[in-house]
Amino acid sequence: MEIGIDDKSSKFAGTLIEGIKNILQQLGVSHGRLDEWEEFIYVVLIIVVAFALAWIMRFIIHYTISRLLSRSHNAVLKILVDRKIFSRIANLIPPLVIISLLPLAFENSPHLLSIIERICWIYLIIAFVMYTNMFLTTLWHILSRSDTMRDRPLKGLLQVTKGIIVGLAVIGIVSLLINK
Repeated sequence: MEIGIDDKSSKFAGTLIEGIKNILQQLGVSHGRLDEWEEFIYVVLIIVVAFALAWIMRFIIHYTISRLLSRSHNAVLKILVDRKIFSRIANLIPPLVIISLLPLAFENSPHLLSIIERICWIYLIIAFVMYTNMFLTTLWHILSRSDTMRDRPLKGLLQVTKGIIVGLAVIGIVSLLINK
């Protein structure tokens, strides 16, 4: 039997919640306040873990690509590294981790969970749009340096593409805000 991603995150979250509960009980927190503190500490830990994972991934990606660049001396790869295209993709990790681990913290507060999940989705959309726009600008920069593409209307195409992406993102964010 194969354990799915949701099962693994539920198991991890359950273990984490039990550990928090045990520590709080040892510190003498009353049973009435235990659930409130447990939820708060769990959410803070999720956020810290999410951003720590993003930082670690950014470091790993940067180190790996830098090593590759030192061996290949590729001009395109150098531009991509200078503009931090590879390492900035790690900005997509925190909202995904938070969304996957958060539901267990707010089993008794589905409305609060819905609000926090919407905020995470909005963050994910904004981070994705910023990354995509930065990638497209870098791609335009690389292509505009080429003699064969110099006389093409790439800037206009870039602006139209960015406009479409931002428009779709705005529609997505508004639909999240109005819950439709």
